[in-house]
Amino acid sequence: MSNYRPFRSIFWIAIVVIFSVQLASAQSIKHDREKVDKCETNILSVDESILEYKKANSGSIIIIAYRNKNERSMINRFRLDALKRLIESRKAEVKLVLAEGKPVLSLGRADIFVNGILFRTVSFEKDKNQVCTVP
Repeated sequence: MSNYRPFRSIFWIAIVVIFSVQLASAQSIKHDREKVDKCETNILSVDESILEYKKANSGSIIIIAYRNKNERSMINRFRLDALKRLIESRKAEVKLVLAEGKPVLSLGRADIFVNGILFRTVSFEKDKNQVCTVP
């Protein structure tokens, strides 16, 4: 029985290594999936805002972007431009008003108002200006 002891140790080390690699891989997949979910949610929020605007057949879509206090000051302009381009890519003819809000402590975000009522909020990763940041 004592001859098998080194093999047992190697066996358990191999199990631990395999488990660690699989766990790290699963965490990476989960992180990537969260990015995809966030991306899809952001795009869906913009699309739903356009549909809600078209249902009312009047008014406007107002987007107010808020940057985090620790982000550079120009980031909001890029975010607003990205949202504007997304709306334009949908070939939607909407009355669009873009504005910058004061810096916030939370993540950067853009509030989308349809006909004066807060309809959706789009969140941004720190220092990112894309609506969708999937690798």
